[in-house]
Amino acid sequence: MPGTKSLKAVLESLAECCSLDELQAILDRKKPASPAEWTARINSDLDTIVVEIEGDRERFLKADEDAIRNEIARALRQLGYDATADDFYNGHVDLKIKNAHLKLIWMGEAKFANDYDYLAEGMKQLLTRYSAGRHNEAALIVFVRQEKTALVKDRWMKALVDAKVCDIIGTPENDPDRPLVFWSKHEHQDSGLTINTRHIMVSLHYDPKDQSGVETAKNAAKRAAATAKKAAS
Repeated sequence: MPGTKSLKAVLESLAECCSLDELQAILDRKKPASPAEWTARINSDLDTIVVEIEGDRERFLKADEDAIRNEIARALRQLGYDATADDFYNGHVDLKIKNAHLKLIWMGEAKFANDYDYLAEGMKQLLTRYSAGRHNEAALIVFVRQEKTALVKDRWMKALVDAKVCDIIGTPENDPDRPLVFWSKHEHQDSGLTINTRHIMVSLHYDPKDQSGVETAKNAAKRAAATAKKAAS
């Protein structure tokens, strides 16, 4: 075929345009050496995506869970993952990533922090309905429109333990590198294996106090309302 390159030429082109870290990232996403390397890469990429979403909060002022979840799924696909949103797997899973090389599926549920019972329902969907407990990691992505995201995180950590959500084991632990992330361990009711769930807070509160920021927020709110009205009509 015209324009077809040899494997050697492709590798040379990659070496010229990508650093070793970037090439390793591609391998970790497509053909990782182990499940641990794969999920570590997913977690790192999700953290980057969350930062990008938080840097464009005004665009998500009126967005619903589906819209933000779809944004995350698109970003994951752009990175090379086999990622879907609202795909069926014992129900409609918010985020699902398949890895053919490892024959594994990673799943995540995305919820607004409306209240802690609502988040607990998301956990139950994720760990007792969608997941069969074969893969040892999952994620709950929490969209926080309230002030003080760290306080929401701390209260959700306490609620998990108090309600013994999904057979929680021990006490949740903060991520040492991410102040708005924590981990919880659960005994999966089907497999009996321990599932590590990563709880990722996404700070979407947007209330600037400077003059230009106030005007920007007002205009963004108007655009968001108009978009929502158009979508509903």
